[in-house]
Amino acid sequence: MVSILYGSGEQDEVSFSPDDIIVVIGVNSSVTWVNNDIAPHTVTAYDGSFSSGNMSPGATFTFNFTSPGVHRYYCIYHTWMVGSVTVKAP
Repeated sequence: MVSILYGSGEQDEVSFSPDDIIVVIGVNSSVTWVNNDIAPHTVTAYDGSFSSGNMSPGATFTFNFTSPGVHRYYCIYHTWMVGSVTVKAP
């Protein structure tokens, strides 16, 4: 699980936690993000492969990764918020 930390919408020191996560296809390939902030956020892949859309405070978004590689993402509202999911083959 990845937490969108409280204060992420107001400060550039906090963001996604952890900001890099490693998963293995078929083992633990689903990642869930939870918005623990008071501001809305998104989880948006730079390559367009996934997007949470608007996540209100308390909202969650789960995505199942099916292809190996490094999948980088950001919040479209707060561009300092970046993270990545490294997906490994089984």
